[in-house]
Amino acid sequence: MKKLLLILAIFTTFASAYSVGPKSYNRVIHSKHVVVVKFWAPWCLPCSVMKPEFEAAKRVLGKKVLFAEYNVDLGGVTKLGIHTIPAMLLYINGKLVDKKIGGASRDEIISWIKNDIK
Repeated sequence: MKKLLLILAIFTTFASAYSVGPKSYNRVIHSKHVVVVKFWAPWCLPCSVMKPEFEAAKRVLGKKVLFAEYNVDLGGVTKLGIHTIPAMLLYINGKLVDKKIGGASRDEIISWIKNDIK
């Protein structure tokens, strides 16, 4: 399991954000990494606008932070407190430490994350 998460972290440094869903969500957020999960949907225009910003933030912080994406059409998000998209949840050591609702620029995402991982 640890090897899988390490490979996942290395892979996500170079690829787009890791996709998670209802079955993999808990495993990913409980990794030893800082984890940012973006909630989105393919039909959501603000989500489409935010996608390159999220990817740009990942290129800057991808060695310190695991970036993941959750397509809300897969279900299971209301139990996570997600009622509006785009949204992001920030986890440290498996614990939710912050939530950001709405779109954000690369710099806003980076600043938001750095504020919590001081």
